[in-house]
Amino acid sequence: MFSERNRSLDELAEVVKKQISADKTMYRVLFFPDRAFDEAIFWKGNDIEDFIEFFKKTGNDCLYYREARIDDEDERYGNHKGEIAELDVAYLKDGFFHMFRKFADWLKEENESEGSDTKLAPLVENLADKKDAIAEAFIERIKADAGKTVSYDPRRGRIDMDRLLREFLCSGYGFDEIIKNVPYGLIEVDQEDMEEVDDFIHGILRLVEKKQADEMIPECIEWARRKGLSRIQKADVAVFLSEKNLPVTSETERAIWQKAAFELKTTK
Repeated sequence: MFSERNRSLDELAEVVKKQISADKTMYRVLFFPDRAFDEAIFWKGNDIEDFIEFFKKTGNDCLYYREARIDDEDERYGNHKGEIAELDVAYLKDGFFHMFRKFADWLKEENESEGSDTKLAPLVENLADKKDAIAEAFIERIKADAGKTVSYDPRRGRIDMDRLLREFLCSGYGFDEIIKNVPYGLIEVDQEDMEEVDDFIHGILRLVEKKQADEMIPECIEWARRKGLSRIQKADVAVFLSEKNLPVTSETERAIWQKAAFELKTTK
């Protein structure tokens, strides 16, 4: 057990970077999807060294890393410009994120006297009947960006899709940058509003998953036939998706595999 001392998050971040050896992959992410936190197993201790040591013993080779820094133009936290306010380090095992999460000691004190000045719920309400159109427009966007700014990565599918959708909503639907890369504990935002935004985003993401699967199932079957496959394994779907080079969630990948495998088997 490492002895705990009063260290800043910038110091902890340096520990993470130094502890991860060359045979490990560290992904920097802007945002962990809300569903990741719902199912996360949070580290009980305070020492990042203990967490990293445990991570290495699991045999897992991929660590997800996220830091939220105070922007130089942020007047609210003027005394902490450039500092890390929230640090999230996690690895994925058996479908669950195992996560070390820590907020800066000064954050709670500075937030206590602040109120909410961001209202997102009215925007969600105005777009409620446009979910289907947004989902289709988002799918067309990632198709256009395939192999350029987006790509298929089975280890990051859900994280990438959530992040990309939030960025997409900020680019053309009036959402504030607040929904994509700022931690909830760091901002002046009504938590009920943010929950409505999350529900809205997750609803669109479910539509995207269904539409992607419905579109790619026939393509996957035809691909399998060209390859001379008599049945489709999950690994075959991964190869198919890697050739298309489109980001998908694990739910979409599973749906393509199950339905394409069944249809290929029953329509020989």
